[in-house]
Amino acid sequence: MDQIYLAAGLFSFCGILAWRYYSNRKKSPYPLPPGPPADPIIGSMRYMPTERPELAYIEWGKKYNSDILYINVLGQSMVILNKREDAVELLDRRGAKYMDRPPLPYFDELGFEGMVTSANNGPYFRRHRKAFQNGFTQTKCIQYQPLEENEARQLAMRLITDSESWMAQMVTFSTAIIANLAYGIEVNGKDDDFVKWSEGVGKGVGGGASASATMVDIFPIIRNLPQWLSIFPSLKLARECRPYVKNIHEMPFNIVKDDMEKGIQKISFIRSLLEERASGKVKPVDQLNDYDITSIGGTTYAAGMDTTWSTTSIFVLGMILNPDTQRKAQQEIDSIVGTDRLPTFADRAKLPAVERIVLETSLVIVNSYAVNRDTSTYSSPELFNPDRYIPVSEGGEGAIPPVGHFGFGRRICPGQNLGLNNVWIAVATTLATINIQKKKDKNEREIEPVVEMTTGFVSHPKYFPVEFQPRSERAVELLKKL
Repeated sequence: MDQIYLAAGLFSFCGILAWRYYSNRKKSPYPLPPGPPADPIIGSMRYMPTERPELAYIEWGKKYNSDILYINVLGQSMVILNKREDAVELLDRRGAKYMDRPPLPYFDELGFEGMVTSANNGPYFRRHRKAFQNGFTQTKCIQYQPLEENEARQLAMRLITDSESWMAQMVTFSTAIIANLAYGIEVNGKDDDFVKWSEGVGKGVGGGASASATMVDIFPIIRNLPQWLSIFPSLKLARECRPYVKNIHEMPFNIVKDDMEKGIQKISFIRSLLEERASGKVKPVDQLNDYDITSIGGTTYAAGMDTTWSTTSIFVLGMILNPDTQRKAQQEIDSIVGTDRLPTFADRAKLPAVERIVLETSLVIVNSYAVNRDTSTYSSPELFNPDRYIPVSEGGEGAIPPVGHFGFGRRICPGQNLGLNNVWIAVATTLATINIQKKKDKNEREIEPVVEMTTGFVSHPKYFPVEFQPRSERAVELLKKL
């Protein structure tokens, strides 16, 4: 009997494959870009990379002598842009044509059904987008600077006292800022529930691969399988991490509502949305219900936490591999800020070397990897070289800033000002107070870090040992004055 059920299941599975293939098999009237060969029914599925797809896309570009590639997997068409100019032209200048997004079943299964980043252009997208744009303008982000400065100093102190858990401290830093500004909630160290939820969400988002390449994305029907039959790794991971995603949506939202009912005054982004709704002054088209606001909060939490964590981790890697770059930035900070105080945002315009390091960390963000690896735009893009941004008038290359790490066109992340501020103050404060060094083994030999990036929707370096040594006793004293 089991064999009959198995045969029936396989027959049904093959039928679904055939149906999806033929129902989506529409001959394009225009020539398509080159790409890997396509097999009947499954298309280019067997050529899809399981790890570091961005590297495969670069190699395909060389193999097929094209900066624009095309692949089709089970009837789902994908166009890959490897060149900066193409991405800017299509996604920025012609952004209105490319605003819609394909379904992302994996992220729906994970619990991000309301995520605005994957919503199609329509009323839902527009009212969420407007809420984000109003909440995170460059002017409004100024109010968060004292919070960011304080959390950056706590981060530096934690890195000194607990170097082994440095990556968890990066997660704590990014979570603390987002939890406070979005919900008015204070996070207390790496063992805080909010940090644990962040790590769980990060694990789930990291399993989302790219270009809708998980089994859940390719075969959305498997979402109907019962919990005990989660035999596909991506389905199992999404279901394991879904409770964390639910927590970051519901728990802090309920805390804000409870505080408001009790008359507790705490300023936060989500509270401002609730108060604006209660004022009755919102146009019907912009009216947000509880689902809207919890979705906005969850998106803020996940996006702000993961990208900041990823970028600051890349910064650490860049510093231990490029000690001369670190020393140059520290000398700049010492000459401008001095050693009797810590950097603030008021110093930012006077610290170009620090700014260039922030730009260079963005060059490594994987969702724009190929675009920012174009040798016609950047010389030796594989090297960590912040000096590439020094203006030509000052003897540098005058390289243009990297693009894509906050998206393109009308889909560009409205929280980019906040994200860059988070990274800048973390970089400036850490460099002002800490020497970031390779860790030594018991024989006092330096341990060379193994440079590996995770594969996922947001990528970051895999853990490697680091030594965070305070630059002076005075630096520690300043950090203790929190």
